[in-house]
Amino acid sequence: MRETEAPVLAASYFDGTHGRAQPVELQRVDEDLLLRGDGFERRIPAGELQWPEPGLHGVRVLHLARGGAIQCADGAAWD
Repeated sequence: MRETEAPVLAASYFDGTHGRAQPVELQRVDEDLLLRGDGFERRIPAGELQWPEPGLHGVRVLHLARGGAIQCADGAAWD
């Protein structure tokens, strides 16, 4: 186990093929993003992440290079 772990955020995952979002937990691991949902876990390399601008009001949306998006309603926790 690492001495310091990144915080875990609740988010919604749109996989790019289905219209309905899946509830997930997000956590940064090194430069990658770990995505955990009901029955799946996916590690997304940093090069496939299109991070939103920090400090904007409202929901944060992270677009994935291979399609899909991750949405986090807690902008303060995201930043």
